[in-house]
Amino acid sequence: MQVCITMTVSSVLLLLIVAKFRELVSVTIAAAHRELILREKAEKGRKSFMSYIMHEMRNPLSGASLLVSEFQSMLNEVLSVADDCASASARVTRRKLLRLLRLAVLLSGQMDKMRGVCDDVLQMEKLDRGGFEFVFSSQDVRAWFEDVTAQTAPLFGEPVLGLPSAGGKECEKKTI
Repeated sequence: MQVCITMTVSSVLLLLIVAKFRELVSVTIAAAHRELILREKAEKGRKSFMSYIMHEMRNPLSGASLLVSEFQSMLNEVLSVADDCASASARVTRRKLLRLLRLAVLLSGQMDKMRGVCDDVLQMEKLDRGGFEFVFSSQDVRAWFEDVTAQTAPLFGEPVLGLPSAGGKECEKKTI
C-alpha cells in the first residue's frame, strides 16, 4: 500500500512537472512569436520612417537648389557688369564674386549629391517592396570627371589639373 501511495505521489509530481514544463515551452514559444511580430512591425516602421524622412528632405533641398541657382544667376549678372569696370576695387570685387560663384557651384553639387542619396534610399525602399524601376543615364566619363574636379576645386585652392585632350595629342593639357 505504501509503495502504491509513493508511486502515485511520484506519478502526480512527475505529471505536474511535465505539465509545467509543457506550459513553460508554450509560454516561451508564444513570447518568441510576439517578439517576432514586434520586430517585423519595428522594421516596417523604420523603413516607413526612412521613406518619410527622405521625402521630407527632398522638398527643402529642391528649394535650396532653386535659391542657389538664383544666386548663381545674380552673381553672373553682377560679374558681367563688373567686366566693364577697370578700377582696382572692381578687380578685387570681381575676384571675390568669382570665388562666391565657385562656392555656389560647389554648394549646388553637394545638394545634388544629397538629393541623389534621398532618391537612392527611396529606390532601395521600392526594391524591398518589389516595385523597383531601374534608371540609367549614360554620361561621358571625361565630362563627369571635369564636373567633379570643377566642383571640388574650391576645397583645395586653385590647382590646375591637366588631362590629355580628346584630340589625340597626349602632351596637350586642358585646364580645369
